[in-house]
Amino acid sequence: MNSLEYINNKLIFDNLDLSESCKNLQTPFYIYSENLIKKNIQEYIANANDNALFCYSVKANSNLSILSIIASEGMGFDVVSKGELYRVIKAGADTKKIVYSGVGKTRDEIKYALANNIFCFNIESESELIAVNEQAALMNCTAQISIRVNPDVSVKTHPYISTGMKDNKFGISYKDALGVYKKASKLSNINIIGIDFHIGSQITSIDPYIDSINSIKNLITALNKENIEISHIDVGGGLGINYENDITVEKSEYTKTIIDSLSDTGASIIFEPGRSIIGDCGLLITKIEYIKETSNKNFIIVDASMSELIR
Repeated sequence: MNSLEYINNKLIFDNLDLSESCKNLQTPFYIYSENLIKKNIQEYIANANDNALFCYSVKANSNLSILSIIASEGMGFDVVSKGELYRVIKAGADTKKIVYSGVGKTRDEIKYALANNIFCFNIESESELIAVNEQAALMNCTAQISIRVNPDVSVKTHPYISTGMKDNKFGISYKDALGVYKKASKLSNINIIGIDFHIGSQITSIDPYIDSINSIKNLITALNKENIEISHIDVGGGLGINYENDITVEKSEYTKTIIDSLSDTGASIIFEPGRSIIGDCGLLITKIEYIKETSNKNFIIVDASMSELIR
């Protein structure tokens, strides 16, 4: 976070004196920089074109003020619940720029999403596909869908946040994907428009995305042979940020590389950044009443607002 620095023994965050803020606000509180949020968004779209849609992943931070800033920058949203969908609509989102991901979508959630004319559902299972079709039939409408496919690529990240391998609990295995698409093409209230993949979080290299894209391109070729046309490819999110001297990928480089690698498909591209939009834009502020050195050289910190010892 390059907007946090000491100037004249004062801690400054994006030109704001944090000690002055603490005088007027009760701690603890979170503070986020609108400038940094917008800067991260602009870095993503710098090398993009009209065929790219950026959908902020709401699970990264669902604060209404932050969602409003992101919506005002023209971004869409990736939601995983009725509550998240409600919040982004309240924040001023264009529902035609909303993709609905997440496992275990309930009938009520599907109904709410259809009633609000979202862009599409990212389908996670065959049973979910049937549920979306049945609800759309009850409402006499058509549900636009893409299917989340696990491209079965290895990602260098923590195993708990890797989601693109064949044994991961999300999405549909690569070997089963073509069959599910064929079943979807026969459903009366389903309109297939895309293909989706998400390979994990805190990814610090572009290589796994390229490996995934090569795998997905082979599936698209197979779909074309079945006369199933794909109009967009959702590459998910997961781009990492710098915590402690981590090597990270420039957002503009990532976007350009993905767009260039998919240019021969003729499909539009959806990106779902989350952490990399918001993760390095905020701080948790606490006021320290005193620090007392103990015999074992540890410190005891008393938070003035909470009146608790934090060891």
